[in-house]
Amino acid sequence: MSLKKALFADSGIRVVWMNCATRGHRRADVSPRCDQPVDGGEMILRIEPAGQTDRSENVSMGFSLVNSNHVQASVMATVFADRVRDIARAAGIDQRVLLGLAIAHEIGHLLLSTNTHAATGLMRARWSQADLRRTKPSDWRFIDRDARAMQDELMWRISRCVRCG
Repeated sequence: MSLKKALFADSGIRVVWMNCATRGHRRADVSPRCDQPVDGGEMILRIEPAGQTDRSENVSMGFSLVNSNHVQASVMATVFADRVRDIARAAGIDQRVLLGLAIAHEIGHLLLSTNTHAATGLMRARWSQADLRRTKPSDWRFIDRDARAMQDELMWRISRCVRCG
């Protein structure tokens, strides 16, 4: 099981990934589902380069477009692959692991419908190099309150789902 799936499974959430990347070309192996609007528990995750790197101490590895009014679900998150790579190199950790953590964090924002952060766990705001090198499992999971809130959000989304059978 991938790290991203394991992080959500630990929170009682099942994740299914669909690669809709076409890089501007129509590919035969891209699901027709990719051409339809998102629905229910679906979200869009973009992995892109950030371009010009911010040299400040607190560099964001991504962002989520959060709709906090709860009328419409938040569905779009972006993770910056080049920043993840640079931060992983500086911390001396596997960039694939950090990418999984960054993705889970941004999807967490979508499911929590907020850009605020927790004091601990995966949804905390600051991840120091020492934090990243530490492999204490509780540092890299959703805290119980967040896991319950994400489950509730998914139930709300699915209850409003048009195409969910």
